[in-house]
Formats: sequence, C-alpha cells, structure tokens
Amino acid sequence: MILEYLSENRVIIDYQAVDYQHLLEQMVMHSTMSYKKLNNRSLVDLVLERDSLMPTALGKGVALPRVIDDEIKPSEIIIAINPKGMTIDSMDRKPVKIVFLFLLSTKDN
Repeated sequence: MILEYLSENRVIIDYQAVDYQHLLEQMVMHSTMSYKKLNNRSLVDLVLERDSLMPTALGKGVALPRVIDDEIKPSEIIIAINPKGMTIDSMDRKPVKIVFLFLLSTKDN
C-alpha cells in the first residue's frame, strides 16, 4: 500500500538546502500533484503552519512533516536524505538526516 504513494522520482538523495523552508520547497517540486487552489508556495506554507503547532522533527535524525487538505490529489510521500543532516527543532537537537514529507488528501484518491 505504501508503494502507491512513493516513486523513484520522489526520493531526493543528498539534498542541498540552506534551511528547512528551502528543503520543503525542493521536496514539493518533486510532487506530481495537480492542484486546484494550492500551489507549491501555499503548500509549503501549510506544512510550516502545521509544524508551528507541533514540531515534526522527532529526533534520531528523522522528521515527518505533513499536511492534509482536500485540494491535494493524489496523496504522496516525498523523501529527502542527506547524511550530513540539517538543524531543525528536533527533540534531541541532532541534525535531521531523513525527511518524510506526507502530502495527504482528505478525500479518497
């Protein structure tokens, strides 16, 4: 089931981003979604808004940002990996090395 949300072109190896927002922008560009009201910028804003409520950097080098919206179709998972990592507000304050971005629809795909 998870494979229907993943594809080779949605995995970014050795991401290069100056900050978390830039990383999210890079990740969203790998999306194959078609939007009605959402564009890449507003989608990143939704993810950051969600993150402000509760950080998604779990610790141990992993972050799980997500957004759920009825304008998203189809649901997707985009993965970014970098062995050096990036500083994001994680519970253990260790660099985040793998980010799973969940772009989820409130409707069935």
